[in-house]
Amino acid sequence: ENYAAILRLMQNICYADGKYDIGLGFVRRELAVRRGKPDENLAGSLLQLGTFRQALQNFQDADSAFRAAVAIVQQYYRPGEFILTEAELTLGVNAYLLGNEDEAFAIFSGNLRTNQTEITAVFIQAFQFYGIQLRERGDYRQALEKLELASSAYEAQELTNSIEYASRLVQ
Repeated sequence: ENYAAILRLMQNICYADGKYDIGLGFVRRELAVRRGKPDENLAGSLLQLGTFRQALQNFQDADSAFRAAVAIVQQYYRPGEFILTEAELTLGVNAYLLGNEDEAFAIFSGNLRTNQTEITAVFIQAFQFYGIQLRERGDYRQALEKLELASSAYEAQELTNSIEYASRLVQ
């Protein structure tokens, strides 16, 4: 377990530094350690795998990893519980990036709540993409509500001074 934790830390450092190819190697090593036991730790490793593949814009392979992770997480959590919701939203964000608009919309509409108390980067991105989809469907009131939640989350996490924040505002 310590070895896997070290590998995860190395992955996180690589991700933060934009060294996705190198980090992907650490993810694969962690997966080799965890493969025999389909538990929450393996699900976390699969989410990492999908995240690195997504960062490398390999959305199809990311989709496979996210689906495998969600299948495991569904064995441990009920619908509406934070861990499962976050895993499903990760799948939804990737579906959006893949161009699977209907699947993404279904995942977002089934999982995003306006009274969500814990907000992570995945939730922010999902609220943003869902807001875009609602705007495209002509539901401007709901679109503004979801985009306001994304904007408020950025502000609450003090991310408004980053170039990423500015670029997301103009999309």
